[in-house]
Amino acid sequence: MRRDNSPRAPRRAIESAADAPTVPALPLEVRTGISVSFSEHMRGRERPPADSSTDGHRQSDTSIAGDPFAMGATGHHLVMRHVLLAPVVVAWRYRIANTTQFRNWLSTREILFNTDRMALDPETTGIRYGGTFRCAGIEDAAVFKTFWGFLSEADMQLQERLATDPGVRPTIVQLELIEFMTGLKRFIGEAGTEHFTQDVLTAVAVN
Repeated sequence: MRRDNSPRAPRRAIESAADAPTVPALPLEVRTGISVSFSEHMRGRERPPADSSTDGHRQSDTSIAGDPFAMGATGHHLVMRHVLLAPVVVAWRYRIANTTQFRNWLSTREILFNTDRMALDPETTGIRYGGTFRCAGIEDAAVFKTFWGFLSEADMQLQERLATDPGVRPTIVQLELIEFMTGLKRFIGEAGTEHFTQDVLTAVAVN
């Protein structure tokens, strides 16, 4: 049998990354090893198909160079000591139409997301709830922010999957997360999902 010793294109592509086509960063996209559209479900939009971007990554919410989840010894120490919520923090900003109803609902939900309870499920240990706050100094509307911390990209993927996959079989802790995001989305929708925005924050001292 004749052996083909000719160089193969895939190997050359790996060795010559400079030859790859340049793809401009998408607006509001988080790019690590795999892109994750972790906020689309809160905006009331359908999540994009897996091949929606030209380079094989899925669209998501902010462009970040490198791996924001990579933590050195200092970062791990700060997270374990609860000085940092997580290496990546996502802040959802939105309006609420009925603040009294929202506060009453929130008061029965937030306690469920303490660190010890989230650790009861090995899959949710890396999802950190950072609280919900009303923005001060805004008189014409009730504007709130909800903070989530993620220890890894897999944790962001899990939250997205719980919010978007109707076929998922959740644990009790995961079911509480699903119910929280579903309820929050309902309140956001009452005031208008066009008011929903998010900020993606990366820790300065994790490496």
